[in-house]
Amino acid sequence: MNARWWRLVPLLGTAAVFWLIHGELLFAPTTPASYDLTGHLPPVNDLIVRLLPQGRVHGWSAQWFTGFPVFYFYFPLPALIVAALTPALGVPVSFKLTAALGVLAFPSAVYILFRSLPVTRAQAAAGSVVGATFLLMQSFVFLGGNIGSTLAGEYANSISFTLSLLYLAAVLRARDSIRAAAIPGALLACVALSHTVPTLMIVLVSAGLLHDPERRRPIIGSWILGFLLSGFWSIPFVLRSGEIAAVYSVAVRAWREALPMELWLLLPFALVGALTIRRDRRVLPMILLAAAGMLGFLIAGRLVYPGRFLPFWFLGIHLLVGYAVSWYMVDARERDTPTRTAHTIVAGIVTVVVALNFVRGVDSLHDWAGATFAGIERTTTWPEVAAVMEHLQGGNGRVYWEQAPRELAALGSRNLPAATPWFTGGRPVVNGLWRESSQLDDASNEIDEAFEEIARGDSQHSETALQTALARLREIGVTHVVALRPNTARALAGAADVHIESGTQRLAVFRIPGDPLIVSESADASIRVIEWSDERIRFETDAIGVPHIVRMSWFPNWRITGAAELERTEMSFMRLVPTGTSVDLVFEKTWVERIGVAASLVGAVITLLLVFPATPVNRLGARRP
Repeated sequence: MNARWWRLVPLLGTAAVFWLIHGELLFAPTTPASYDLTGHLPPVNDLIVRLLPQGRVHGWSAQWFTGFPVFYFYFPLPALIVAALTPALGVPVSFKLTAALGVLAFPSAVYILFRSLPVTRAQAAAGSVVGATFLLMQSFVFLGGNIGSTLAGEYANSISFTLSLLYLAAVLRARDSIRAAAIPGALLACVALSHTVPTLMIVLVSAGLLHDPERRRPIIGSWILGFLLSGFWSIPFVLRSGEIAAVYSVAVRAWREALPMELWLLLPFALVGALTIRRDRRVLPMILLAAAGMLGFLIAGRLVYPGRFLPFWFLGIHLLVGYAVSWYMVDARERDTPTRTAHTIVAGIVTVVVALNFVRGVDSLHDWAGATFAGIERTTTWPEVAAVMEHLQGGNGRVYWEQAPRELAALGSRNLPAATPWFTGGRPVVNGLWRESSQLDDASNEIDEAFEEIARGDSQHSETALQTALARLREIGVTHVVALRPNTARALAGAADVHIESGTQRLAVFRIPGDPLIVSESADASIRVIEWSDERIRFETDAIGVPHIVRMSWFPNWRITGAAELERTEMSFMRLVPTGTSVDLVFEKTWVERIGVAASLVGAVITLLLVFPATPVNRLGARRP
């Protein structure tokens, strides 16, 4: 067989993934119907429609919570890819293609990694087939990297995961020259701009290769260059990290979850692959991947992202099995017949195990992907959802959706509320997806817990819970509540000053009396709001020298004229004292963003100089020989 034909194997792997995730549905202009993937659309669309035309990636959005800093604490590269595709394909199709990009490119990334060891094309093809079955793991979702996590909404992690393998491949190809840092540095920047967890892991893995003097300078140079190139985002992320809200992530409950059943059959063969290091040190990167994932899980994973480092452990095991197959393929040809037969049997057993793993994972993932990418608009409940969204469109005040996971899943997505701005043309909603960017503190959790009490129908406590929830909702400017459970709808219908405006079999929209978004401690104050937009608030007041509360979340980038310095309240709102009748609040760039942009420009210049070094010329302009 012509060696070049082996290059087709990763492409066939991509074709298999395309079939598995119903790739034809990626081109349907619908909203993904699965977990967090649904909720990612509003900020991505906001970046495309509002921020990029202003030449900005960071900004402030009023669409979620009580406003939040958009793309400060979440990763911009996937959204920028969507923006690049949008003029030709539109936002929904571009978003779904980008969401699938990480898993579609994964087989090729594994092939390129094997080729960088280096091994033959045939070995790389065999190793990539085995390694790519990592995508089919179903013992975890939300941790990142596999198809299940991608469908659940961790598409940015999947993109970063695949890019991290390409970075490792580039590092393995690099030799003792600072110029060799250019490509790995650019790839590392892309990894960082897609997700922080794969960035931490792959830097740790590459650090394990510093013992090789030929790769030392390229690796260290790539770290510096990667940080500089990503500086426009990474520097504000680091310097503003003190404003990150508490993130409630799904914790891995025990170390046993690092050894799921679907991994058991692979572990003996992974050990065989690891033991080849006695004769072949090329397997070291695979061992480092597995070791970094387990180390991250045992140490940092318990403190920062519970379980989020485990996918690198799982991937490392799959790659070690793949390397065992590829190593024995060559070793069998170089030995006598009995040993060759034994090695062939080992490779055959591994192939059967991998095939069984593949078959086991296909059906459920195929169905899940089909439901996800068909879209919310193709569900049987869409007419009811569309009616509610149409009712909310164009209204004033914030919206709150009752948090009822089972009922929301029946409507197409557990995070359907977060997509409210997408369906309504920007109507703000208290429910949001990027909780690390929320400045609401514990108020949102208190409201959710109160409605959970109401939904249980305990008459002894539900009345108190209802009054608590309504008081909190009024405080944060909510004017509409969407109820999903019968007890909640009955309780709201019986409350004073609460009126039902729209109702379907599963949804009921209630209007509640919301407090003004700007209030003064003076009861006689007259306040007129002139502008209330994403990044500017202007109002007039006659209560000069009296404290006012602006019910938009505080952030260091807000700048004020016409009032004393801003203070942060207990609810994370802004407190100010007007010094004149007109007050103007603007969300502006600060030195933090400017330093970030400057770092990226420096990184870009260095990259160009490394890729296109200046050619010495003499004073007459002729090239030196």
